[in-house]
Amino acid sequence: INFYYHNPYTPKNRLNVPFPIGGSSSMYFTHIDKNYSTAPFYKEHPMGRHDSISANDLIYVQSGGGVLGRINFPYLKNWSKLSPVVINNATLTIVTDAQENLNPFSPPTYVTLYATNSTGGIEGLTDPSSGSPGLGTLALQNNGYSVYTFNITYYIQHVIDGKIQDRGLFIIPNYYSESANRVVLFGARNGMLPLTSPRVKLNIYYTPLKH
Repeated sequence: INFYYHNPYTPKNRLNVPFPIGGSSSMYFTHIDKNYSTAPFYKEHPMGRHDSISANDLIYVQSGGGVLGRINFPYLKNWSKLSPVVINNATLTIVTDAQENLNPFSPPTYVTLYATNSTGGIEGLTDPSSGSPGLGTLALQNNGYSVYTFNITYYIQHVIDGKIQDRGLFIIPNYYSESANRVVLFGARNGMLPLTSPRVKLNIYYTPLKH
């Protein structure tokens, strides 16, 4: 990529700076500062954190190093009391807010769930039965809502079995450094939706085992 510009002292000379993409010869990088002070999720949280005061209502996800969505399962650890169980299927479904997802910043076609490691960073979900663990594809349901659906059976099974610690999941758009797509998602208790309408859900189908 070449950035062309003119020097005001020599306006007839066309100057340029090359920005090599990839390779060991690349000497440049891009740094972006974002200001979310006017965004709804930047309002002061009752607990003193800059977070959405309606965190159960809406989830914001943005590409380009923007906002990362978070999904937490505060009561998942209680399932360990049911152990031993076999998780037949665990599906996380997240509904998009169509009113907030207009062109040209339409929702990304693919988003991925990542686990949270011990230092608060991200790490991939492991699932030997899935070629793309944690991958969600945007799809239109027959009720008119667009949703992302994730199969996290392997993750839930290992959390309940105590093999991994559940620290919550990140929602990140695929190709986030190459696009400007963003999406607003309905939370688990969105006040804009009646109780019978779709919202973020975790559906778990399991079989209890005898001791």
